[in-house]
Amino acid sequence: MKLYYKKIILFGASIWICMTLQAQNHPVCVDSSTDQNGFLNELSTEDFNKSTIGALVDGVFVKSLIGVNMDSLRTFNVVSDGPLTIKGIKTENDSIVVTQKDFHKNPVRINGVDYTCFACTSFGKKVELLSLDDIRKTYFPQMGNTPCMYMVNKFFLMNDLSFYKFDKDFILKVELLKSTDFEEFKHAPLFHIIRIFTKTRENLKHHNVMRLR
Repeated sequence: MKLYYKKIILFGASIWICMTLQAQNHPVCVDSSTDQNGFLNELSTEDFNKSTIGALVDGVFVKSLIGVNMDSLRTFNVVSDGPLTIKGIKTENDSIVVTQKDFHKNPVRINGVDYTCFACTSFGKKVELLSLDDIRKTYFPQMGNTPCMYMVNKFFLMNDLSFYKFDKDFILKVELLKSTDFEEFKHAPLFHIIRIFTKTRENLKHHNVMRLR
C-alpha cells in the first residue's frame, strides 16, 4: 500500500492518476522520503502547458502543482467528481461550486481550459500565495508595464498566466532577463523574461553548490 501511494504522488501530474483514482476521494498522506516535485521534470514544455489537471491549495485554485512544494504537503487528494468548491477564480474571495460528475466526460472549464481532475492539496497551515503579477511587482518594480514572458524552472508559461499562484516560501530565486541580452532580439522592441526557480531538491542542490564556489 505504501508503494502504491508513492506512485500516486510521483505521477501526480499525469492523466493516469485522474483515471485510476476517479472513484477515490480520500486524502493521501505524502511520503517525505521521495522528491515529490521531481515528476514535473519528465514533462515537455508543451505537455506541461496543455495539462488538463488543475491544482488547489486549501480550495484555492493555483492552476498547477509547479508552485506547490509537494515535499511539505500534509495531504494530497485527486478529485475527478463533483461537488467541488473552487476558490480564487476571479478574486481572492470568489468561488464556484462544481456539481457535475465524472470530470473526464464533463470537464470543468476555467478561463477556456477544460480540467478533467484536480489535485487538492493542503499544508495544514495557512500559506501566502503569489500570482505572477505579484512576483513581478515584488522582485522587479522598476519594470512597470514592459511586456514580459515567464518561465518556471525549465518551462515557459504559454497561456492562462493570470491563474498561476506560487507558495511564497517555495520560491528559491527570481531572475530578470532583457530581450536585448539576446543577439536575435537586440533590435526588436524591448521585452523581459522573468524566470522563477522553486525550491525543488535539484534546484537547491545546484544553488548550494554555486554559493560555495
